[in-house]
Amino acid sequence: MNLEFTLNDRNCIEYRDNGHQIGIGAVAYIKYVGNLPEYQNKFVAVTKSERNYCSGKMIFPGGMARVENAQDLEKIVSWEDLYPIVKSSLLKRLKLETGLEEKDFISIKKLSNYYDVPTKYETPVDGKKRITKILAYEIETTNHKLIDMDDDDTVTDPIWLGFDDLKSHLNWARPNLYLLKLLMAKENYDVDLPEIVIKAMEKAETSFVAPLKQNIMKVR
Repeated sequence: MNLEFTLNDRNCIEYRDNGHQIGIGAVAYIKYVGNLPEYQNKFVAVTKSERNYCSGKMIFPGGMARVENAQDLEKIVSWEDLYPIVKSSLLKRLKLETGLEEKDFISIKKLSNYYDVPTKYETPVDGKKRITKILAYEIETTNHKLIDMDDDDTVTDPIWLGFDDLKSHLNWARPNLYLLKLLMAKENYDVDLPEIVIKAMEKAETSFVAPLKQNIMKVR
């Protein structure tokens, strides 16, 4: 298998084998990457920021890392500029969610370019169209733990799905990224699911849930 990672036009990580798409998002990561020996000690994540919505702060999924100073945000034009600014907070969050120490992280590598993606969603603050910064990166670790469990026994991927309020993130129209958590935790949340998510969940109920539960038990 010649596995490649790219970002599609819906801001989800796509997995390709020799140029052919084999899956999208967190579910595909568990199915295709988690079982490959050469990838079992690596995490893959998507980061993003809403410059208008967050008043200059760069917010990473799960609060993993933040750029608190808007002037620092303006200086970022590449991964090399970004990493020194977020390293401390990124490693702190990863330690909190995965239990890994800084010494356990072998490397953090850029997988894709850092670029603006216009979205259709209008912010409730000023009505402006959001500009989302997307960056795919790979974190190589000495531990290949893929899945963690919250206190409420819902399944959470510590890299992609470290969110507390599922409602707000459903509005971001990225169902593939949150499909795993929706499948495992839908009974725990009182939310109105977008039609596209409902359809994805219905399809995934039969094709992904059983294999995912088996994978989860393997890495527990």
